[in-house]
Amino acid sequence: MSITEALALEVSNNPYFKPFLDHIKLQIDKLWSLVDELTELKKCLEPLDYKDESLIYLISRIDRMIREKFINSSHPINVKKPSKIDRICIKCDIFKLTQTIGYLVENAIQHSPKNTEIRIIFRVGKKFLNIYVIDRGEGIPLENMEKIFNPFFTTKVGHRGFGLKFAKTIIISHNGNISIYNNAKREGCTAKIVLPLMKTDIYHET
Repeated sequence: MSITEALALEVSNNPYFKPFLDHIKLQIDKLWSLVDELTELKKCLEPLDYKDESLIYLISRIDRMIREKFINSSHPINVKKPSKIDRICIKCDIFKLTQTIGYLVENAIQHSPKNTEIRIIFRVGKKFLNIYVIDRGEGIPLENMEKIFNPFFTTKVGHRGFGLKFAKTIIISHNGNISIYNNAKREGCTAKIVLPLMKTDIYHET
């Protein structure tokens, strides 16, 4: 039994203490949440496990993660996959890269009205894989644009702002690039990831 639970039992019959106990519980929950997020941030500093993966396998892993993690989301998530990529490979830590896409989708959901679509688009170029996570929220105020990848920066109550910092660290570790920009007419924003491919002479989309 925790100290908080023991204290709650001790003073449970005295309504005077209830707001104080509720406040203590809330702060403890916030601390545990902070510990969890710091643990996740620490993981992105650990050495990555790079392997040569087929693009088909990477995209299938991301697609499965999205269907499992966001199964109860009020947002329909539409994944557009490229075709004719059976011989294209990418060197990556597939777990960290999949986790990164999950963070971007979660961030898009947090900043979008309920029931609005989140789109994930994969496009294969001659040398690079482009991944787009597109939402239909209110977009990012210009004064916040330069801060979005800073740790601890967030506009959401109860969030610590580690997700985008984690995403940027992982993508840069893959010799890639990540950018976030507002869509036309302030209809949400787009997170764009660019990653180098290993084999690109087979097929690319126009």
